[in-house]
Amino acid sequence: MIKFMKRNLMTGWLFLVVTTNLPAQDFYQQSFDCMLKPQMVIKVGSPAQGIIDKLHVQRGDTVVQGQTLVSLDSELEQIGITLSNQRLKLLKDQLDRLETLKQQNMVSQELYENTKFEYLMAELDLKKNSLFLERNKVKSQVKGVVTKNLLYPGEYAYEQSPVVEIAKMDPLLVEVLLPINFYPEIGVGQSAQLQITNPFIKTYQAKVDVIDQVMDAASNSFGVRLTLANPNLDIPAGLMCSIQFKKPH
Repeated sequence: MIKFMKRNLMTGWLFLVVTTNLPAQDFYQQSFDCMLKPQMVIKVGSPAQGIIDKLHVQRGDTVVQGQTLVSLDSELEQIGITLSNQRLKLLKDQLDRLETLKQQNMVSQELYENTKFEYLMAELDLKKNSLFLERNKVKSQVKGVVTKNLLYPGEYAYEQSPVVEIAKMDPLLVEVLLPINFYPEIGVGQSAQLQITNPFIKTYQAKVDVIDQVMDAASNSFGVRLTLANPNLDIPAGLMCSIQFKKPH
């Protein structure tokens, strides 16, 4: 049996690749080196431009979808909402009076309709200012873990400048390289037993998600990606692991 180490240029870690043609039954008796990776790493941008007023999360914090990460300075938007509310109240009072007068035929239809139109426009103006205020809150689109704060209070945020980096950790991705002769033994949806030995010894179940269609002729190997459920985000990414595939029934 001939073995050699192959370094993955993307991750920098070593794989043990077997180049001899082993019988298929040996495949299900072997363990292979693997690595845990986040499903994705997202650099969250700001939907609006402005000065950062407050950070709501720090590196290492767990966040959920829709959670506010960063708030921009919103003094102008708050003033706009206050003015819109006051104008809306005045127009509502005026419209109520005109409604009473209209029932008594003491006001023109044109004046009533114009005031009603102004009231509807004031409602839209309040909604617009509320949306502007909401755009000053940078929110997470995923459940994950904050890996970096990229901007801080006092710095200027704009649409193309990411403010927070988040790793989506559920599910985790399991990357493994296998000898090319085992290609017929692997199928999407196939189960595997995964073990993490450092910093703790635990066993998990993973499923094959992707099988590379392009082989690495130099190492006589191909890549396989599995998914590992991590709903509580208690399994860290970046760990080395070993994996043993289960024979389909």
